[in-house]
Amino acid sequence: VGPPVIDAAGPATQLHHLLGAALVALLLMGCAPAFAPLPLAVLGGIILSAAAHLCDFRRGWRLLRLHKRDFSMWLTALLGTALGGVTEGLLLSVGLSLMLLLLETSRPPFFVLGLVPGTNHYRSVRHYNGLEEEEGVVVCSFGGPII
Repeated sequence: VGPPVIDAAGPATQLHHLLGAALVALLLMGCAPAFAPLPLAVLGGIILSAAAHLCDFRRGWRLLRLHKRDFSMWLTALLGTALGGVTEGLLLSVGLSLMLLLLETSRPPFFVLGLVPGTNHYRSVRHYNGLEEEEGVVVCSFGGPII
């Protein structure tokens, strides 16, 4: 994701983003004295106007319906940044992301498997009916690394 103007133009390569970032940096360095006499409220309005296009609330509400963990990440980043600042929002988001990553990797999905009659294929007993299970033997599958 680059500057909104460049994104709206539909850049074809990463070079467009690099050139756009360089142009924004040059403009900020060259035009900084012009912004100095403006009151902070005006500068805040400019920043809020630009940031309003960066908040995608439709995607956030869609995440609420589809994937609650991703919604919690989105909401944490939004509220952390809005209420605490960029650094605090970033720290909260990265912290929650690491916590969720550890939670998911420490508890991989576990499936008991049964033999599909007439074949040598095994499927999850929880998802398929009529599977054969050998008495005294449990065939299982882990959906992640075994640490």
